Amino acid sequence: MSKSGSDPSLRKILNLKDLSGGKPPIPTGGIDHPSLPVFLLCFFITAISLEFFAELAESVDLIGRPFETLLNLLSLLIWGAAGIYVGLAIKEKPALRFALVAGSCLFVFSQVGSVLEDLIRFSGVAIPPATALAINIFEKGSRALGWGIFFIGLYLMVIELNHARNLLSFETEELRKEILRRRQTEAELRNKEDIYRQAIAQAEAVPYQRDYLTNSYTFLGEGIEKLTGYPSKEITPQTWEMEIVQETILDPEHEGRPIQEVLEDIRSGKINRWRDDCRIRTKQGETRWCTDSSIQILGEDGKPVGSVGILQDITEKKLAEEELKQRIEFERLVITISAEFLQVTSEQIDERIFNALRSVGEFAKVDRCFLYRFEEEGEFASITHEWDREGVAAIKEELRTVPTRDYSWLIRKISNGEVVQIRAQTGLPEEARNENPLLGEMRIGSFVFVPQILSGAVIGFIGFDTAEPDRAWPDHTVSLLRIIGQIFAYAQGRRANELAILSSKERYRTLFENSHDAIYMIERDGAILDVNPAFLDLFGYTREEVQNLDGFTIFASNEERVRFQTEIENEEALKDYEIVFRRKNGKRMDGLLTASVRRDGEGRIYAYQGIIRDITEKKKAEKSFRLIVEGTSGTTGEAFFSSLVRALAGVIGVRYALVAELVEPEGKSSRKLKSLAWWSGKSFGEPVTIELEETAFEEALERGLLYIPKGVHQRYPRSGLMDRLEIQCYMGIRLTDASGTPIGLLSVFDGKGLDMDPRTAENLLRIFAARASAELSRIQSETTRLELERQMFESQKIESLGVLAGGIAHDFNNLLTSILGNVCLAEYDLEEDSPLQSYLKNIELATQRAADLAQQMLAYSGRSKFVVEQLQINDILEEVEELLAVALPKNVVFQKDLAPDLPLLDGDATQLRQVFMNLIINAGESIGNKGGKVLTTTRRVMFDEAYPDEVVNRDEIKVGPYLEVKIADTGCGMDEETRSKIFDPFFTTKFTGRGLGLAAVLGIIRGHHGGIGVHSVVGEGTIFTILLPVSQKTAPKKLEQSPLKPTSEGRGLILIVDDEESVQSIASKILERAGYDILVAGDGFEGLQIFQARQEEIDLVLLDLNMPSLTGEETYHRLQSIAPGTRVLIMSGYSEQEAINLFDEMGYLGFLQKPFLPEVLTQEVKRALNSSNGSRKNSHGIPEGSRAD
Repeated sequence: MSKSGSDPSLRKILNLKDLSGGKPPIPTGGIDHPSLPVFLLCFFITAISLEFFAELAESVDLIGRPFETLLNLLSLLIWGAAGIYVGLAIKEKPALRFALVAGSCLFVFSQVGSVLEDLIRFSGVAIPPATALAINIFEKGSRALGWGIFFIGLYLMVIELNHARNLLSFETEELRKEILRRRQTEAELRNKEDIYRQAIAQAEAVPYQRDYLTNSYTFLGEGIEKLTGYPSKEITPQTWEMEIVQETILDPEHEGRPIQEVLEDIRSGKINRWRDDCRIRTKQGETRWCTDSSIQILGEDGKPVGSVGILQDITEKKLAEEELKQRIEFERLVITISAEFLQVTSEQIDERIFNALRSVGEFAKVDRCFLYRFEEEGEFASITHEWDREGVAAIKEELRTVPTRDYSWLIRKISNGEVVQIRAQTGLPEEARNENPLLGEMRIGSFVFVPQILSGAVIGFIGFDTAEPDRAWPDHTVSLLRIIGQIFAYAQGRRANELAILSSKERYRTLFENSHDAIYMIERDGAILDVNPAFLDLFGYTREEVQNLDGFTIFASNEERVRFQTEIENEEALKDYEIVFRRKNGKRMDGLLTASVRRDGEGRIYAYQGIIRDITEKKKAEKSFRLIVEGTSGTTGEAFFSSLVRALAGVIGVRYALVAELVEPEGKSSRKLKSLAWWSGKSFGEPVTIELEETAFEEALERGLLYIPKGVHQRYPRSGLMDRLEIQCYMGIRLTDASGTPIGLLSVFDGKGLDMDPRTAENLLRIFAARASAELSRIQSETTRLELERQMFESQKIESLGVLAGGIAHDFNNLLTSILGNVCLAEYDLEEDSPLQSYLKNIELATQRAADLAQQMLAYSGRSKFVVEQLQINDILEEVEELLAVALPKNVVFQKDLAPDLPLLDGDATQLRQVFMNLIINAGESIGNKGGKVLTTTRRVMFDEAYPDEVVNRDEIKVGPYLEVKIADTGCGMDEETRSKIFDPFFTTKFTGRGLGLAAVLGIIRGHHGGIGVHSVVGEGTIFTILLPVSQKTAPKKLEQSPLKPTSEGRGLILIVDDEESVQSIASKILERAGYDILVAGDGFEGLQIFQARQEEIDLVLLDLNMPSLTGEETYHRLQSIAPGTRVLIMSGYSEQEAINLFDEMGYLGFLQKPFLPEVLTQEVKRALNSSNGSRKNSHGIPEGSRAD
């Protein structure tokens, strides 16, 4: 039983905690509640029995006094026992317990006297009065005292019961609050569950639950099929682990442990949470990466029974990490190999080259990496070093030395300094047929060869190959080969020099005298015993000066001398010991010292001897590598080139360093250099553009590498920059892209001679050039991409504006049709001498001028009405010159250079005259009052990919022969912003212009399937280029027409189909006046319904080409399908060219250009009705009678 008196089973069911919130429970007096009902029941039974039997004994003397006494005694004992039991059940209230027990005992004792008295009387013994009195007093007193004590106990018990009731009320209220709290918590949990579910869906994660007991997935999220390609019903733990997952990468906490051991810990419950990355193979065979984050589900025994987790696709992240890893590995590989070759000895070179080939080959994932060196003046190429991937056969012995004449194509490319890369053996050109057997013997599928250049000469090449037939060679692979090849070439060149010296068989003195390294012997006190000529050259002394020289003065400082003596006397010998010396001229020199001590007969040191090697250039090379890696790593563009030229100038020891891009200005034959960055000693110079003609820069570009030790500005007097800076020394190297095409130049120059050894400077310059070439190639590729995007945007903009202009013109022509028709009808109805005739004539003229304006808008859209005929372009230009002879200002000279015997073109002479007049007038106006000339030239050209990029609508033009017309002026020119807007409608630079001239020009040229381009330089002038396709067929004949006034002689039923009510109305009125019966339809569907119902009666259909819902073209086809040969007369606010494009193959009776005159309408209707069939064409495939103009 619980202390609080609450039902323990209820607490267990509800899983409630202490409802009082941890506070002590309300006291209940320690009463055990099951005792209270027993007590009350005994009291009730005793009282009822006592009263019942007492009344029965007194009223009916059936049992006698003794038995009545016995019953009273029995009831009394039960009463007392119940009171005593209740009292003893009270544990925590002694006073209450004493009151109940004492009261019950006294009550029982009070009855004992009465029972004894009855028993004595029953036995016949006389009771003395005093005894009877005493018994009576005892009985009454005990009864009174017992009842008093007993009722006090009952009172106390009632108080305790009230406390118990209060406690029950308190616990009930707390229980209610706990239930409310539980409901609120459950609602919050449901909300959180929804949030988590949405978050998982947003993250495109796949949740799952796995049951270890059944080894199955009890739940798999909807995205599992998108991730793996397998439906969820096909995925089991066995499928996931054995088929889908190909590789598992554990989280860092468990990295390095066997995966089976980790899985055992997971199943045993030692690991509760885990996360790993999995490489999976989808059902379609694709490779993806995902993250598996899981947590264990524990059973009642604390052991795992399952797990829940999420799978998230991290394929893009893995690919990005792999790309970054490749770049970092590339940089690290270059740095590592460079560092290994900085201090390599001749004996170590072969081993270092092989190790480098292996590292490079493994990095590039190729089958073979090798070095070939040209021998015997280039007659043979022999392999010197080779690394083969495990399982790949080495190059055969007979192919390790090959005659270069047998592989002329390959050797010629390499000798020219070009990179040769073939993605498949079949990609070799025909002239490389000799190379095919070599590649077949070597089992080469794809390869890349990069030349090795030393001192400006190609000494061999380094290459990769692989059996893969279509392996791509990215730029970073080619750049890696360039850099490594140069490092190898430098190391091999240095070793060749050293071996040449070591191979000499002369005596020690000859070696001593001829050594390139400084050899010395100095006494311990500093006196010089002997030095070789190299020592004299290195330090700048003469033989006589050395005889009286303190040998220790060659050290840069006293500290350096002390350090040297301490080290050599402690170590006995020094090898490759770096120390700083000072030459006679005071310049510091970094030296590499190999020395030993000489001892006398007593073992005392008396002299030092050794070899000094000048490593100043080598230290600068180390610095250059460090600056390349540290200064340019992580930078691009301008920052990259700025860091590069500053580092280059510091390493080589010159004042000026320049990196420039090769540019070819449009319209110019000469090439120029545009600086990307250049260092001028203390700061970066302003951007410059350099003319190449007759300069050192031009010669460096042609040769590939140029070194001029002195007299540069005298040698190239026309080089403004060199002359201005009084440059004496120059060295430059050509920058090329991956294909070997020149793209720029890297140069160093100074006003004095070069302090560094020229060969060392060349090698350093090549290393910097390799990095500069790679970055410049990347920038140019990006620039090309952006330019293509700009051209596409311009083309789309012009197209969209054309569509807008065409739509406006179409709607405008519909309105003009109604206006012009009504005006003409009004003129017919009025008397000829009516004063209103002049007003109507003015309206008619204004309407026709408005129609001309609409034609200009149609011309811009390329949908203008053309009268196509064969034309001679020179004749049109001659006519335009005659027309403009008076219009052009006197100070403008009109010149022409027209090519003779040009082919004909198909076009509209009127429209083309408008084009040339607009352009020539604009050219004259741009010249202004200063005077100038306008030159017109013609020629026949072939338009293809090689044609200049200045054509605005290049994407719309087909490859083929064209007539080119150029109109050039010497006027004010245009800037780039103005040039980009000149073909926009309503854009003008004139005060009174409407901005439709050049827009219409573009539309007319597009309508002729031609192209237009513009080149302009502010202050120099503008050149417009027109391309018109050469005629490929015979031009259509033009039919003559004579305007007729409508008459009332017409007969027949005509169906008018047009969505414009105004056009329906005016056409109906005109034709009804001419005697025809009319039916009208507001769209194609209604027209088809009317025609189907009355096709036997309808003689002609007048059909609008442009209608909503069902177009005129679709309506035409359905009419012909209902009744083949139906006469159809087309009308449109667009040009007839559109009808020709739509109906050229099937034919139509005629075409009406809106707006039209009444007489033109009636004439065309009459001609159509008189035709023998519904679709007649002339000999050129153009429908007869289709000309409405």
